[in-house]
Amino acid sequence: MFIGAGVGITPLLSMLRTLADRADRRRVWLITSARGPHDLMSRSAVEEVRARMNLKVIEVVSAPEPGWTGEVGRIGHDLLSRNLPRRTHRLEYFVCGPAPMVTSVTGDLAALGVPHRRIHTERFGSV
Repeated sequence: MFIGAGVGITPLLSMLRTLADRADRRRVWLITSARGPHDLMSRSAVEEVRARMNLKVIEVVSAPEPGWTGEVGRIGHDLLSRNLPRRTHRLEYFVCGPAPMVTSVTGDLAALGVPHRRIHTERFGSV
């Protein structure tokens, strides 16, 4: 499970490319967020990787434009509970983004039963 906001997609995309290059067929999730659809970074690169692996992409925007059909709001407990697989404790979680987002998502994952040892984070900006 990869969860990123803004430029936090960059290291996640690197790991996804590695999985795709290795022809890894496991089910992988990517949840990415930005202010609006045009702010979602590296969408074409994500699509290229999705074509080569078993990747489910969930895009979340806080300021949707007319016609937006993806998730709206922020990555949080409700969105995660709707989109995570049932056996959350069996996956590894990689979370990258602004410090407040990483802190919030880490807490939400723990509240959903994900063991802390399975949550790997990279934060940027102020802590």
